[in-house]
Amino acid sequence: MTVLAKNVMDSAMSCLVFAIATRENFWESSLVLDANKETMYSDLLYHWAFCATCVTICSGSMAERTHIIGYLTHAALMAGLIFPPVAEAVWGSGGLLRPFFVNAV
Repeated sequence: MTVLAKNVMDSAMSCLVFAIATRENFWESSLVLDANKETMYSDLLYHWAFCATCVTICSGSMAERTHIIGYLTHAALMAGLIFPPVAEAVWGSGGLLRPFFVNAV
């Protein structure tokens, strides 16, 4: 039951924090913004799914070992501070790591 609650709460937390972190005023991300700086909600949902997956991968190792506040703090930090710059570097237009991953084939 605790693991189920943590998974539901980390999805909600990562959704909220990722949406706030990728807004044009906070983190100007080419992942979810078009050329006119408008939010593309389909891309926001797409990249949030990857973000939520990254957050939930840690849930298995943290299950029943941390308190819910510590776990939600980890989910917020992962979704707001760690995932957006790494995803921008790999998938964003002009990202630092883009040539290594996009043109690898």
